[in-house]
Parts: sequence; C-alpha cells; structure tokens
Amino acid sequence: MIRKIILAFGMSASLVCGAQVMEMYPGFQFSKMSNNGRYLLSGSAGVTIYDREIKQTYRYGSEYSLGKGNAVSDNGIVVAAASSATRACYWKDGEWHDLGHSVGSKASVAMANGVTSDGSRIVGSIDCRPVTGKSWPMVSPVIWIWDDAAGDYVFEMLPEPATDITGCVPQQVSATSVSSDGRTVLGQVTDQRGFLEYQIIYRQSDDGSWTYEISGADRLQKEDAEWPPYPSRPVKPQASDYLTDDEKLEFNKANQAYKDSLEIVSLTGKNPRMPFYEEFVKERKEEYDAAMKQFDEDNDSYLTRLYAFFDAYAANVTNNRFEFNSHLLSDNGEYYVCNYYYPNPDSEDGDLKMYVSPILYELKNLEVPRLTEDVSMGVFSICDDGTMMVATPRDDEKVYSRTPYIIRLDAEPVVFTDWLQENYAEAYRWLMDNMSYRIPEEGAGALSVLAGTVRMSPDAVKLISYIFDPETDQYVSYFMDLKGGTGGIGCNVGDGVLQVFHNTATGLLNLVGDPDKVDIFDMSGRRIYGEENPPAVLPVSLLGGPGVYVVRLVDKYETVTEKIIVK
Repeated sequence: MIRKIILAFGMSASLVCGAQVMEMYPGFQFSKMSNNGRYLLSGSAGVTIYDREIKQTYRYGSEYSLGKGNAVSDNGIVVAAASSATRACYWKDGEWHDLGHSVGSKASVAMANGVTSDGSRIVGSIDCRPVTGKSWPMVSPVIWIWDDAAGDYVFEMLPEPATDITGCVPQQVSATSVSSDGRTVLGQVTDQRGFLEYQIIYRQSDDGSWTYEISGADRLQKEDAEWPPYPSRPVKPQASDYLTDDEKLEFNKANQAYKDSLEIVSLTGKNPRMPFYEEFVKERKEEYDAAMKQFDEDNDSYLTRLYAFFDAYAANVTNNRFEFNSHLLSDNGEYYVCNYYYPNPDSEDGDLKMYVSPILYELKNLEVPRLTEDVSMGVFSICDDGTMMVATPRDDEKVYSRTPYIIRLDAEPVVFTDWLQENYAEAYRWLMDNMSYRIPEEGAGALSVLAGTVRMSPDAVKLISYIFDPETDQYVSYFMDLKGGTGGIGCNVGDGVLQVFHNTATGLLNLVGDPDKVDIFDMSGRRIYGEENPPAVLPVSLLGGPGVYVVRLVDKYETVTEKIIVK
C-alpha cells in the first residue's frame, strides 16, 4: 500500500487556528460524533469514546452498546444500553450511570438512544409492559429530562398510538432521535406482525404535553385499503379449573406416581404415561365438555377471521418498505430522512427487484417528501439545512468500496470528493495524500482514494468517516473540521501530531504521525522494544504479555509519551 503523508497538515491533531483540521485514526471505526466535533464514538466490539480536546480514549467492552440516534452531546454525555440492552444508561466524565425509570429491573429492553446537544434530554425505548399491564407493544417510547432540583434525570413515558395502520396493537414504538431544543422526537412504529415500519414524530407543546403524528404509512398500504378487525383469540378452558378438591387429590397422587416411575425407568425399562387433568374431571364433566365444544366453535370462527385478515394484509400492503432504524432527525428538528426500499420500475412479474434510496421529509410539510432515486444508496447523516450525506452501495461488507455523496436540498447528488475539491482544497489534498489505497481486485497498480462512510455535523462543517483498509484488514477513521478552530476544540500552534492508539479488538498498536523513532518501556524503566522509522502498526504481542507500558514517539518536532494497558 502506498500512502503519502503531508506532515504540514498533521495526522491526528488540530493545526493553526483558522486552518482546516484533518486527523487520522488507524484501527478505529468512528461512526458518530458530537455536534461540536469534540467527541468521537465507535460502537464496534463495545463502546469506544475519544475526547479530541484532551486526546483521551475510553474503551468499554461488549456489555455496552450505543443507541440508534444521536449518541453523544456536546458536553460529553454518551447514551447507550448495558447488559444486553436491559439497562438504559449514560456516560459522563469517565463514568457510567443508570437511567432510572418506573419499570425497574422487570424491563426486558431498556435503551437510551438519543440526546440533545446540551445533554438535558435523553430519549429511548423501554419494555413498559410490566407497568402498563398490556401484552403489546413490546417496546414503548420514553424520555428523560434533567431536573436541577432533583440532580438527576426524570423519567416520562411518551404517548403512543393504540393501533398500527392495520388496526392492530403495534409490536414496537420507539424514540431514537431528539432535536437540540428537546421538543421534537423522532421514532418508528413497527406493526404487530413485524413486517412494516414507519415514522412517528413527537412534539411538545408550550404546556409541556406531548402529541404525535404518523409519517410514511401512506407508502406502505394501498389507497383503497380496508382492514377487517383483527380477531381476538378465544381462551381455551382449563380442565384443572373444573376439578373438585377430591379430584385434585386424585390427580396429584397419579402425577406423583408418574414422577416416581421416571426415577426407575432405567431399571424397569418402561416409560410411564403422564396423567392429564381432563382425565380426572368427573363431577363437572358435562360442564367442561360444553365449554370445550364452545371453544372449538369459537376457535374455528377465530381462524376463519384470522385468515381473512391475512388475506387483507396481502392485498392491502404495497412492496414499499422503510429500513428499520435508519431514520435520522436533523438537529434543528426541521427534517428527517430514512432509507426507503421500493420496487425497480422495470421489474417483470415474478422477478421483483428492490431499490433502496434516501427519502427526505420536511416536518412542516410531510405530504411531499423528496426521494433520491438510486439502485443502492443509504443515508448516514442529515444537516440542519436538509443536506444529506449518503453512500453507495447501501449494503456492502467491503465498506472501503462505498462512494460517498453529498446531496444539498433541491440539488442532485455530488460525489463527496468532487464537492470537497471545489469547496475545501486543503482538505481535499489531505484526503488524496492520506486516504489513498491499493485495492487488490482493481489490480496491483491501481491507487484509489477511499473517502469512506461520511457523516456530517448539523452545520455541515465537521465530518467523521471510516473505511476498511483493504490491505491490513483493519478500520481507519478520519476527522475533518472544514473551517477549523470552531466548536470548542483547542486550536493552538504547535499542537502535537504524534499519538499511539491501542486497539484492543485487533491487538495492534497504531502509531499516528509518522514518528522517526519509537521506544517502549515497562514500568521498571526497562526498554523492551525500540525501532527507527517504525511501521504504522505494531502487534501488541511483541510486548511479551499483560502489563502497563510507556510508549515514546519521537520526530524532529517533538517527543510524546503515552501509557497503555495490556490485559
């Protein structure tokens, strides 16, 4: 792989104030950032948080997972779920805190998904059935609002629709993203059968109450759709309820004899027969038989009506779909965007082919969305002015092959690198010099610029992106501040460019900034490794085992030492 490094631009630090800032992070898959660009997040193999201002990395294992919305505030509040998504929690100043709610430990799902830029409000999704006493939905929308007097977040359930578009109780209703003022929340409704997802928008009025509006459902069902009522399943009579006290004793004796026989089946070679309650119903047998007969009739009627509902489902539903959890809300609460699946217009009968493209809604006028038609294009961020960052193809394990585009409101998609070249020449040159790779299938001599999966801040000034290095088989991320020195990030002349990152997932040390020399010491001061003009990546195995080590990087401008822990 050939990669030209321009040290004047720097690899992982801010440069002179006013200049564009470009930083590279080998071994990291940063996919989210705070609006001001200070905090970068990775949800790969747990949660990794990087604070650019103090150049500090925090790593947490697979116990933690990020939510689906805006995951980090400008003041460093990261929202997530812990213990296999059963505990909603948030991180601040190096510590995790549980988010309290009325469901308590009974919730099978409790996730914090979105946070306002000031961290004052958090939205999420929780299994509230233990509180509501209802069987559905399995997940409900919730919000936590910071209360200065209480010194904690106060929990509140958001309203949810009683039925989905088919007339059934929804399977899930979520809350994933929240606007910067905390008064607009975006979520998604999943119909009871789990096949249809569409958007739900919550708005808070001046009196503090919440209302919601459904969006996108019209694309999932035909205009003339008529839905029969979803039938209620009849309750089967339980024979045990018809037993007298003496009959219960008789059953218990037979059941105990059955259990005793199981313990000696290896000696007798005979498998005992399990007793059933209905065999012991005698005194109320006619009453039980009549109840069972009525149940059979009711169940036949139920199945007939259920199949009629399924037939209506097949007739009423279109082939269009919204991708689950791909919906994004702009920070100002004026736009939302989602990946939308729809049939290829040229598909022939029996050979249906689906396209996927971003569809953009303006919340002031939800009736006229904008669909950017493409074979396979997914959206990854939405700015306050309606600008979208998208990439194609949407689904590809080899993420290095994606091509990012920027789509301005009411404009056609423009290749990201072309847009960068026209508007930010310095950043474009850095990208050419630092993100150029040889892709094996394109031939040994082919050198390609990989811009990766790009996400932009609400003001369309800062961006984070990652690619999968086709040669080293590890992720590489980069950050850009296209105007520099903004968003609260320190911008001092002489900020260092040398850094070392310990990627615990890959067992690699990533040396950033092209050091002239590296030395590694154990805590007794013994040098256990040293090399001039070292490679960009070193295996942790060369250190000899678990422990605390000091890595010293040297170039002609500076000397940097960093402590790493190997477990």
